[in-house]
Amino acid sequence: MNSKRLSHLYIFTFISMIMVLFAQTSPIRSVRGRLQSLFFTAQRSLYTAANGTQSFGSTLSQIQNLAKENTDLRSENEKLKGDVAQLQELKLRVMTLEKEFGIQGIDRDKKYIPAAVVGRSPSSFRSVITIDKGKQDGIAPHQPVLSGGFLIGKVIDTFQSSSQVELITSHRFLTPVVLQNSRLLGLMRGGVKGIEIGQLSIDGTIQMNETVVTSGLAGEIPVGLPVGYVKQVTSQPSDIFQSVTISTPISINQIELVLVMIGDNAK
Repeated sequence: MNSKRLSHLYIFTFISMIMVLFAQTSPIRSVRGRLQSLFFTAQRSLYTAANGTQSFGSTLSQIQNLAKENTDLRSENEKLKGDVAQLQELKLRVMTLEKEFGIQGIDRDKKYIPAAVVGRSPSSFRSVITIDKGKQDGIAPHQPVLSGGFLIGKVIDTFQSSSQVELITSHRFLTPVVLQNSRLLGLMRGGVKGIEIGQLSIDGTIQMNETVVTSGLAGEIPVGLPVGYVKQVTSQPSDIFQSVTISTPISINQIELVLVMIGDNAK
């Protein structure tokens, strides 16, 4: 090594020692503090920018997740609404069936087939409904049809999987009945004035609200099926027969399910 290079080495070593010795002195610390403050400001800006970018990306991700969860919840809510509606309808049908099968004094020798109403006659003069049971189910003409334990009609025509039922409100529906308390016999038919019973003996005393049941005299409808209650006497004192109108607790125009009495002993 030549003398010039050796001199440079000595000088560098000397300066280094001086810097080490005076590193903690005020001038050096002041310069270092200013440099640190300058670089800290830049470092903080870079850190804030990086952290802000990360936070913004996280917020976007959370918004997307919330939007997806909201869509899923709406879909689930709509599905639950549909399920609730179906359960409500099923509950109403079960309640109706329970009411139908709760007929008091049901004859064990007779068989009852439940059927749903699937159609109604547009004519108010002749009340006819269509049910979803027919020949293949054992349904035949003249079989009585009940709702809530009360007679509401009889089968008049059958097809393979459906049948037509004439209601007691129809003017063509005729059946003999008896007033349960006064024991007066009469002929019941429907009409524009409501359900009427005519040809009642003038000698009997009619009681309001007494039960009216089928007499079974015609042979088509069994004896003892309740039809309704005496509502009003419509005959005049000068008439040779008494006549009344009756009411039924069944909302005939709103019937959805019925029972058809079938079997050899149904007639």
